[in-house]
Formats: sequence, structure tokens, C-alpha cells
Amino acid sequence: MNNRGRGPKGLEFVARPQAELRVLLVEHLDVLQSHCAQYDQGKKHFAAEIALNLRVLFSDAPGTENRSLLHQLGRESDEFIDTAKTMNDGDPNISTAPVAGLAFQTTIPRDGILSADWEPNLFALTAKTPLRTPFKSWWDAPILHTASEDVFPRRRIVRQLANQDRGGHVAPGIEKAYFELTRNANYVYETQMIHGDSVTNPNEPIAAERIAPVSKDGAGQKLLRALVRQIAHETLLTLSVETSSYLSAIPAPNPGISPIVFLQFLHKLPNAGPQR
Repeated sequence: MNNRGRGPKGLEFVARPQAELRVLLVEHLDVLQSHCAQYDQGKKHFAAEIALNLRVLFSDAPGTENRSLLHQLGRESDEFIDTAKTMNDGDPNISTAPVAGLAFQTTIPRDGILSADWEPNLFALTAKTPLRTPFKSWWDAPILHTASEDVFPRRRIVRQLANQDRGGHVAPGIEKAYFELTRNANYVYETQMIHGDSVTNPNEPIAAERIAPVSKDGAGQKLLRALVRQIAHETLLTLSVETSSYLSAIPAPNPGISPIVFLQFLHKLPNAGPQR
């Protein structure tokens, strides 16, 4: 078999042996796990390094020399653990607002107001059998919709964080939809904290004094970083041969961080008061 070929500018290339690719995959997953550990220790900016690792694994450009490691290993038919599908019991028509269960929102007090924060749903599989999705569907399935009707699958989130936002480059210009999502948090929903028992009388409007607004300042970037961490979580659980050391290294959830129960996700509708 001829393993040689001509590349750009007439340079001669030799095909990389499959055995070497398999070693590179193991090394790459080890680096990915290390970056995830940094994220889990509170260094959320490591999401950019995570995205760069995911881009090398999955982002493919047929017709060029930039082929994904997954493609070169012939593993694009693999089925990936899909926490969105698992959270929604395999029903593609159900989503947990606004990001299909891959991340959950919490609130943190800041300067006397509540601010939105986001955490990856690393423990989504604790009580459920993980469901799987063929790679290309997993990579291309929308997991986030914005107020401007832009759609973000895993592929777009990873590429834009890696290509524009410090993963591999610091681009002088940022694609508008990505800018609006990360800088202006235009992920469709507004949130409000409901004080007290929100289900005491479901037929009555919620009293205004029980409703506290939740600021979305900086929340878009937090959401994207949490999603990238969750995508890496799915990746490691799918591709790593031995996952026990990875799972055991994930810190236990902070007792003060949990999905908000009495939280409304509200569409931006003018002149519409809070609804049950």
C-alpha cells in the first residue's frame, strides 16, 4: 500500500501508522482529563483548553490535511454517551430549559442581587442507564437555542470557543451570534427566583413581593464553559478505556450548589406578568 501523498506546496507526506494514532488518543484523553480537573477545581477558564482538545478529537475538514483524530482512527460510527438524551429519557422532543439538561443554573449573590451561574451536569447519569447517540448525530444535534433563533450544537460550541475565544486563537472579531450568546446571554429565557413555596396555590398568581429577578450579567460565558465541560465529560466516558480514576477525581457537588427548584424560565414576552 502506498502511504505517501502530496500535500500543500508539493510537500510529501507519509501516512501516520494506526498504532501511533491509538497511542495519541490515549495521550490526548489524558490531557483532556487534566484540563477537566483544572476546571473542576474552579479554574473555569480552562474550558478554552478543553474546547481545543475536543476540536482536535472531533472537528473534521474533509479535503484538507486537518482531519479529526476520530476520523483517522475510523471511529466516526461510535455511539457516544448522551447526557441530553439520558436526562430526557431518549425523547428528542423534550428539553430541560434552556440547554437540554447538559448544564443547570444556580444563583450566586453578588452586590446585593442574585446572579445566574451555570454548572455542568456531571452527575446526570447517577440514577439512570446512560443512553447513546451515533457520533455524527451527537456532534450535530442542537443543544441550545438563542433569542435570535441561532442554533448551537456541540460542534458549533466547541469550534467557536476553540477558534475565536482563546482556545487556539484570540480572534480580533467575534462571530455575532456567538458574541450575543456569550457576552449578552441571549439564550431565550429569563429567570426569576420564587421565594417560599411556589406550588401552594397553583391557581393564584404569584405575589410580586415573592419574585426576585436573577441577573444574567456574565451568564452567557458561564453557560458555554459549563457546556464544554459537559461535552468533555461525555467524551471521556465514551472513549476512555478506564474511567474509574476520572470519575473518582470529580469533586462532590458543593452542598450549596444544586439545581434551583423554585425557578421560572420565562420567555421574553412584553406586558406578560409571571405565570405559574
